[in-house]
Amino acid sequence: MIDHYVAFRAIPGQAQALSAMLDGFVADISGKLSCVAAISAGVNINETSLRLGYTHGLYVRLRDRGALGDRYGRHPAHLRLLAGIDTVCAERFAIDFVATASTDAEPPRFAPISRTFHEETKDEPSQSV
Repeated sequence: MIDHYVAFRAIPGQAQALSAMLDGFVADISGKLSCVAAISAGVNINETSLRLGYTHGLYVRLRDRGALGDRYGRHPAHLRLLAGIDTVCAERFAIDFVATASTDAEPPRFAPISRTFHEETKDEPSQSV
């Protein structure tokens, strides 16, 4: 399992737009890729990273390392997010690592949670990019 976290710093006045964009992304991915074991996005509540300006977070648990740059990374919803994110986001960074903890753990929860998805298996789309 690969855990993919992204922290976002919204452009001033664009926090709601960033929330809407992340909500749409989670909805577009949820249940559509078997390589995605869990996905969640929401508003940051961590005081330390809020002081640094990071307003939102995204978490994706992928079933294998290859999915990061391939099935998930090239999915049309992910490409749409990447194409539009800089209109509402001043800065972002990702961290990816091989998960060593139990793979059946609940995904981290951001509050308030816009949408959360946690599935065991789903069919992948036959789309290619």
